Amino acid sequence: MVSAEPENMPELVRFSESVIITHDDKVENWLMRIQNMMVDSLRDLSVKSYIEFPVGQVQTRKSWIFDNYPAQSILLVEMVYWQQLVTEAVLSIPNNSNSLPECFTFWQKIMTDMVNIVCLDLNLL
Repeated sequence: MVSAEPENMPELVRFSESVIITHDDKVENWLMRIQNMMVDSLRDLSVKSYIEFPVGQVQTRKSWIFDNYPAQSILLVEMVYWQQLVTEAVLSIPNNSNSLPECFTFWQKIMTDMVNIVCLDLNLL
């Protein structure tokens, strides 16, 4: 998929499988197949990105972010892990009263690193 917006380096997301279009297909049919393949491809990349997420390894996050995953997948995986860790922190409050502040500090570092990466000149990376 390539964006129609003018971009210096458009984000390219490869389909998981080829979409075959024949000359006798109706436009609605092949556009629907393309749309379905876009969704399937983003799902496949998101699952792969989730599996390869560097849990607790802030140093390797930069390479994970630029490992050919679309931004949608990166944001999705970040939200899933955030939800998991916050849930664990809340559930562990009876055993560790600092679990929520520790979780906050961890994610604050993660978000600060993400902001620093986004503020870089991405053309140099």
